[in-house]
Amino acid sequence: MLAGKVAVVTGGAQGMGASDAEAMIAQGAKVVITDVNTEKGAETEKRLSARGSCKFLKHDVTDEASWKQVVKTTLDTFGGLDILVNNAGVGGRASVEKTTLETWRKTMEVNGTGVFLGMQAVYPHMKAQKRGSIINIASVNGLMGARYPDPETTANAGYYASKGAVVILTKLAATQFGPHGIRVNAICPGVIRTEMSSSSFSDPDRMRYFENVIPYNRFGSVEDVAAAVVFLASDLAGFINGVALPVDGGQTAKA
Repeated sequence: MLAGKVAVVTGGAQGMGASDAEAMIAQGAKVVITDVNTEKGAETEKRLSARGSCKFLKHDVTDEASWKQVVKTTLDTFGGLDILVNNAGVGGRASVEKTTLETWRKTMEVNGTGVFLGMQAVYPHMKAQKRGSIINIASVNGLMGARYPDPETTANAGYYASKGAVVILTKLAATQFGPHGIRVNAICPGVIRTEMSSSSFSDPDRMRYFENVIPYNRFGSVEDVAAAVVFLASDLAGFINGVALPVDGGQTAKA
């Protein structure tokens, strides 16, 4: 499905990002994974390189110059850039009342500004070649609010706000990039088993809450998200532009 295509995946050292990269490599893509975690990034590069073409770059998604270097290195290494998966993100839990300004700013910078800079960085190349697919990883928390049994264990206010920003920024970019052959879509994962969410799955109260709000018989996996990424990156999704696709077992469909 992705033979001959070149992808960049931010936050690709582990979790959903690594899974996205692995799935695209399995479909024939050459992939650059970026992350601030150099140790994990090098390990993932080594593992995925045994299955296809993969290169790791250290990358702070909030730094404009770093983005320009990622694009340049990708083009120099693989000769193209067809897909961007803006996956890098940070979380943390707190009620609106208890979310600190420091947490708000950091979360908005990584989750929001990082996506904005990524789209800006790849746009000139994709515009010149008149094709491309940008996939922004948002969240169901960017589509709706939620109140866990203990409000202090709810994702912090910056997380909700930043993921909501990603959703509307995706739609805006789709209207401006689409005329140049570039599709911009978002994926909104629900409850997904990852390293970041491991504490949730060890909390019986949170599990009961999730079981009540998800009208399906299981929780999500990183492979579920990766399958959606591969689809949106591929030509099979050639007329899909500006959507925010929930991968959530129906959580956002339930009142």
